[in-house]
Parts: sequence; structure tokens; C-alpha cells
Amino acid sequence: MGNCFSDKSSRAKDDQKNAEKAENNKQEAEKKKEEAERQKEDAELHADEKKVEAELQQQRKAADEAS
Repeated sequence: MGNCFSDKSSRAKDDQKNAEKAENNKQEAEKKKEEAERQKEDAELHADEKKVEAELQQQRKAADEAS
């Protein structure tokens, strides 16, 4: 009988450890997702900056040719 209680206690501890691991994994996945979102936004911003820069160069070139 004492062994049965020990098994339940051990199983409860294992379940708790597994739940903690699952929560840690979930938090880690959320951090990675947020980082990926941030990198995506940075890349989009960089692309927008390049586009604006190219447009300005085109305008300068057109202005130089006009003068």
C-alpha cells in the first residue's frame, strides 16, 4: 500500500515537471514568435526606406536633367 502512495506522489511530481516544461516551451515559442514579428517589421521598414531612397534618387536625376 505504501508503494502505491509513492507511485502517485512520483507521478504527480512528474506531471508537475511536465506542465512546467510545457509552460516554458510555450513561453519560449511566444518569444521566438515576437522576435520573428519584429524582424519582419524591421525588414519591411528597411524595404520601404530603400524604396523611398530610390524614388528620391529618381527625382533628383529628373531634376538634374531638367536643369
